[in-house]
This record gives sequence, structure tokens and C-alpha cells, in this order.
Amino acid sequence: FKNPDMTVENMTKVSTAGKGLLTWVVAISKYYDVAKNVEPLKAKVKAMEKEAAKTSKELEELNTMLAALQVELDALNKNYSAANSELTELTETAMLMEKRLTAASTLILGLTGERTRWTKDVENLG
Repeated sequence: FKNPDMTVENMTKVSTAGKGLLTWVVAISKYYDVAKNVEPLKAKVKAMEKEAAKTSKELEELNTMLAALQVELDALNKNYSAANSELTELTETAMLMEKRLTAASTLILGLTGERTRWTKDVENLG
């Protein structure tokens, strides 16, 4: 109010009906001042709640995707372990076969000398 002398106490001296009306006007004026500050805050809260819901949905989608990727990763790790075990087993088998091949080659070379000797022995007998 622009007139500083217009108060409820001063209005009581002038008019009882005016006092009631002024009390109502002051209350409505204060309500308006509060309401004009609260409305933008309510709108901001509503926008923030909407954004929070959107973010929660995105988080849920990301968690679902993460869970699926974790399952896939676990399966890949299991397959990797199995393949790695098979590779180790095959490498060990290959090394064993190589040793056997080397031993067989040595034996064949040794027996080649014996064949020559036996062939000579057969010729000498005949």
C-alpha cells in the first residue's frame, strides 16, 4: 500500500466495516505476494520431477543393458577359458607327439643300419 497511514488500527478509528474490508484486502495482497513466488517454484518442482522420472527411466534402461552385457561377458569369459584350456591341452599333446616322432625317427635311423647288416648277412648265407 502506498499510503503508510492506511493500517488496520487507523481504519478501526474511521470505520468498523472498513476495518474488516481492509483486513481482507491486506490478507489477499499478502496471499498474492506469496502465490506469485510459489507458482514458479511449483513449476520448477514439476519440471524437476519430470526430469527425474526421465533420468530414472534412462538409468533403468542402462542397468538392463549393463546386466545383458554382463551376462554376455560372463559367457565370453567362460568360452575363453574353455578355449584356452583346449589350447593348452592341444599344445601339450603336440609336444608329446613331437617327442614320439623324434624317438620314432631315431629308431628308424637305427633300424636302417640293422637292415643293411641283415641284408649282408642274408647274402652271406645264400
